Amino acid sequence: MVIGIIAGATLATELFLRATEQPTQPSLRASLPKPAGLRRLKIWDLDTPYIEGRYKRVYMRTNRDGYRGRDYDRPKPAGVFRILVLGDSFTMGQGVPEEQIYTNLLERSLNSNAGETRYEVINLARSGVNLDWSLKRLKKTGLSYEPDLIVYGFTANDINGPYYRKFYRPSRAERRAERRRRRAPLRLVERFRSLRDLFYPEYGSYLYELNYNYFENEWAWNFFTSGLEELARISAEQQVCGHVLLHTWIKDLHALHPFQRFYDAVEKAARERGLGVTPTLDRHLWSLAAGLYVAPDEKHPNADGHAILASALEDGLRSLPDRCWSQRANAVSRPH
Repeated sequence: MVIGIIAGATLATELFLRATEQPTQPSLRASLPKPAGLRRLKIWDLDTPYIEGRYKRVYMRTNRDGYRGRDYDRPKPAGVFRILVLGDSFTMGQGVPEEQIYTNLLERSLNSNAGETRYEVINLARSGVNLDWSLKRLKKTGLSYEPDLIVYGFTANDINGPYYRKFYRPSRAERRAERRRRRAPLRLVERFRSLRDLFYPEYGSYLYELNYNYFENEWAWNFFTSGLEELARISAEQQVCGHVLLHTWIKDLHALHPFQRFYDAVEKAARERGLGVTPTLDRHLWSLAAGLYVAPDEKHPNADGHAILASALEDGLRSLPDRCWSQRANAVSRPH
């Protein structure tokens, strides 16, 4: 009886999704170059000031403080509005050329019609870090840039920390079997898995692990939300607005997207602490996930994915109150 109900619900869901889904085709992205003559960087090299090399197939450089990108003047020049962006590999732009990262796209867009104001978007992100690490970087050197707005790029795995509990990971053979199941006719297996994952993620799966740490591991959740509180405190202390950009996990980009529950929990927690929030799932729905990957073996957002994040963040920031667009010393006109 129960199996029949689930099967019926799965079939009905599949028919509904097929009737409404408008998948996009993968973009024709250029192959990622491997610049000749440059050293191959490791993750621990990414904090090193003035280093350059190849990281995840693309050219990487850091400034004097060990952040990806160019140097910025200190003290901040007059007439400049600065936005600091914290985050992990999604924000740093792992596998994506510097000029295509969403922070740089945002900067160019804001300056395209800025009048006398010049906007600078400084990317403090680094691969493999969580919110706690990002806040330490912000306090150590980030605040010396005199930010007028602080943004945290949230990714679902940012719940990771000292209280995070890991579970069993499938073997390589099991992962191959899972990929074969996902290629089943009519994608019924995939839809059934997505429907199941909304309520009962499979034990040992990464989704099960995340679900446990967000909703059952009180220590892990409290550690993460203490970071949101610290971000709100620092923003208030600096007399600037704090904002959270919710990165969409590039997987199952349809009505059964199983990561929505994590976005909702973080959005609620952030707003309760006085932080602004920009969701991005609505910008990703019905896209073909493979068309937004850097590479088949590198499932970070590619240039198209960063363009989506930049557009969403710009719209979210433009909707903030006027007080969020006031410089520390002198008010400037908000971007139009």
